Amino acid sequence: MAADLFSLYALDNISDWIRSWTRDYQRGYAALVENDFEPEEWGIQSRPRSERAFAGFTVQQYVTKNMGGKFRKVNAYDRYRKQIPERAEMLASRRAPGVEDFDLGVVPNMFSMVPLAQSAHAPIGALTTTDGLRGAQVNQQARYFSQLDEIANRLITNLGIEDDDD
Repeated sequence: MAADLFSLYALDNISDWIRSWTRDYQRGYAALVENDFEPEEWGIQSRPRSERAFAGFTVQQYVTKNMGGKFRKVNAYDRYRKQIPERAEMLASRRAPGVEDFDLGVVPNMFSMVPLAQSAHAPIGALTTTDGLRGAQVNQQARYFSQLDEIANRLITNLGIEDDDD
């Protein structure tokens, strides 16, 4: 997600759609029963079976201000960022079993490395100095992997998947 109003609206819209769809399903099931059909004979259950669940969200890192060597959050972005967890909680009815925290982490802003990877036709992790990777980008590339590993580990935990690397 981005830390913006449109992402908040998206969470609201998804939540509303799921609530509406579930209500419609339950009405349809009730109508079948009311009309003496036996839905279970046809494999129709009283509650919709879901093989998908909400396991969390990531937020795209937004640009921070550098004031005297210290990074400071930009209030315009931060105001929206702070609202995301509460809005995501509306999807709790579709929570994957065992999820305690929907916030999986921040996807780092890779600045100039994205177009560099696109022109090299390579993922960010495969970029080398031959592709044009220079200076601070090498450290940025390492931080990128570290942050994505943290996000992946939180997702694995939220999904209840055993991590074979432990």
